[in-house]
Amino acid sequence: MVQRRKESVMVTRARKDNNKRAKAAPPVVLAMDLKQAAGALSLSTRTMQRLAASGELEPVKVGKKNIYSRETLENWLRQKASGGSGG
Repeated sequence: MVQRRKESVMVTRARKDNNKRAKAAPPVVLAMDLKQAAGALSLSTRTMQRLAASGELEPVKVGKKNIYSRETLENWLRQKASGGSGG
């Protein structure tokens, strides 16, 4: 009886391992809304709104929503890291 239990545990583990390998890669994030962009930069949403109002970070209007491209956020962060004032 113990032997059967060991075999079933082995089969269960094998199935779990196969399921792990079958997962797809996470989707690539190309754009974020205000809250997501603020979180990605570790800033408050109010600071993001100020940066957008000053023209330092320019969102793209899609319908009623402002979105920030990942590339824009990365470029802004690189500029800040290199000592640029940006506005």
